Amino acid sequence: VLPPAAGLLPGEVRLPDFDNPAVGGPADRADPGGRCRGEDAGPDQGFREYGGMAPDGKNAYTAGNQPKIFHDHLAESIKKCFDAYGKQTYTDFLNEPEENPAWYPMWSFESAATEATDYGKVSKKINDLKHKYMPLMVMSDDFEKTWEEYTTEYNKADPQIYFDALTDEVHRRCGI
Repeated sequence: VLPPAAGLLPGEVRLPDFDNPAVGGPADRADPGGRCRGEDAGPDQGFREYGGMAPDGKNAYTAGNQPKIFHDHLAESIKKCFDAYGKQTYTDFLNEPEENPAWYPMWSFESAATEATDYGKVSKKINDLKHKYMPLMVMSDDFEKTWEEYTTEYNKADPQIYFDALTDEVHRRCGI
C-alpha cells in the first residue's frame, strides 16, 4: 500500500492547477508521461482532458471513473454551476450515447482486407486512387477534367465488388 501524497488523505488525488506551472500548470501540459493535457478551447470544445495516474500511483485522473474527486477539484465558479444542475462532470451534461448498430464499425472489416481477396484488391485500388486524385482535384485548374479522370479510373477498379463485400459483411454482422 502506497502512502498518501503529502497533504492528501488515502484515496484522494490532487488534480493539476492549470494556472500554476509548479503544480501541473501550462509547463506540464506537454508532459511526456501524458499525466495531464488540457486546454480551455480547441477540438475538445473546452473540456479538460486528464489522463494517466495521479502522483499517489493508484488513482486515475479520469473524471468518468472518479466524478466526485473531479468535481471536488473544480474552480468554485464552475462547481457552483455544476451543482445548480445536479452534475459532477462535464460529460454529465451530455446525452447518453446511443448503442452502436450491429454492423458498426465497418472500418474494422475494411482495415483487415488483404490483396488475397477480390475485395481487398479493389479496396487497395480505390484507396490508391483516392490518395492520387483527391489532392489533384483540390489543386487542379480544371477540376472537371481531373474528376472525369478519377471517376474513369475508379469505375475501372470495379467498385461493385467492394460494395458487395461490405454489404455482405453488414448482413453477416446483423444476422440477415
